[in-house]
Amino acid sequence: MDSRHCLRKIILQIWVPTIKVHSLYDFLLGNKFPSCKHTCVSVLRKRHLNWITSFISWSHAPCPGTHVFRRFKISHGRFRYGGKYYKLSCSKRRFYSYWNRCYGRYHSVGRCFGYLRRKHLFSYYNGYSSVTHSAYGAGYSSGITYDFAYYKSHHGFTIRNNQFTYGGIGYKLKCGRSRFYRLWGQCYHRYHSVGSCFGRLHRQHLFYRYGGEDYSKIGYSSGPIYDRSYYYSHHGFRIRHHRFSYNGIAYKLKCSRSRFYRHWGQCYHRYHSVGTCFRRLGRHHLFYRYVRHHHALRKHLYRHRQIAHHHTRRIHKVAKSHVARISHVSNKHVRHIQHQANKHVSRIANEARSHINRFKQLVDYHVKRLHKHTKHHLSTVEHQHKRHLNTRQYQNKKHELNVRHLHKKHEYNLKKHSYAYRHRHSHRHKQMQPKRNATYDAELIETSLTLNSLIDEEGNYDVSEKK
Repeated sequence: MDSRHCLRKIILQIWVPTIKVHSLYDFLLGNKFPSCKHTCVSVLRKRHLNWITSFISWSHAPCPGTHVFRRFKISHGRFRYGGKYYKLSCSKRRFYSYWNRCYGRYHSVGRCFGYLRRKHLFSYYNGYSSVTHSAYGAGYSSGITYDFAYYKSHHGFTIRNNQFTYGGIGYKLKCGRSRFYRLWGQCYHRYHSVGSCFGRLHRQHLFYRYGGEDYSKIGYSSGPIYDRSYYYSHHGFRIRHHRFSYNGIAYKLKCSRSRFYRHWGQCYHRYHSVGTCFRRLGRHHLFYRYVRHHHALRKHLYRHRQIAHHHTRRIHKVAKSHVARISHVSNKHVRHIQHQANKHVSRIANEARSHINRFKQLVDYHVKRLHKHTKHHLSTVEHQHKRHLNTRQYQNKKHELNVRHLHKKHEYNLKKHSYAYRHRHSHRHKQMQPKRNATYDAELIETSLTLNSLIDEEGNYDVSEKK
């Protein structure tokens, strides 16, 4: 024990910080024992130095000659194991990384082979494999397994004589078994749910309900699944140290894990519901609520927090990109709208100026015409007014002259009659002839001349100068 402790201390303090993993691997397996590397590993294990081999196998650096130690060789993404051929569904580097971790922990080829197969890192490359049905051409696998035994052992039913049972009810196929398994493999590779794929294929009328006897009565039982990794990957929880978490709450088993998984497989095979089986097993007192803080719950919460932060950062990044794109598009639209608005405003201003100029010209034209007509009308009215005024003055003057003439005539007649009456009484026997008055004759002549002078050549009366 002392020598082993000293050797470990020397390697950790001197060799490991100063040399690389390749150099350590070559020193332990290449330089000292160039002809038998596997013998070196066996010797180190027998001497209780497994930590050195586990250190080498857990390192992420690829080591020379490792495919010989793993008992199979990968060529063009294909390898052979147990007399069957398989094809990788991932890169060779990822496959070797998972294999190193698994083999460094369990040191079992069969166990690591099953573990990596359940993780769908490779697929079956013979029989009803995905090679003949792949969309990428012949010789390329899409990661979907169409092996009959696989669905019997992992999905809970097997087909005999085109008949199978599911949930205690018998069904019969309407198509070939190969087509059913091919469509089932494609559906399960996408949804990873037996109930969902069963419903989807039933809606496609690939099978119908069979009224005969149940297979469990004639010896063809489908059987539940008791694989722990299957329940962890498809049912959402893993049991460690008799503890597990469900919906963020910690629970602890009252029984062994094998008994719990056996009851869980029987329940899920019947009801196909995680919630129903969880409640039924809880009523059977197979576990109880664990109130203490445990590592699984903290790890679960930490993972959820990391996922939430990751999604928040992604959403923030996408939101920023969307905001930038929206801002760019909005600025572009604003500039376009502003340009179109300026064009419309300019066109409206030009049309308005043209309309204003035309309206101004029309107004000036109408004002000139109105001024001309008004001036002509005023001159006509003034001429008519002057004519009517002259006519009125002439008539007034003529009337005054006529009245004066009549007055004078009446006075003359009165004088004549009065004179005749006086002389008749005074001189009855004497007849005296009256003499004509010269003054009266002069006035008549003057009146006629005045009237003739008022009449011009056109027959109008002009009395403005004779006033």
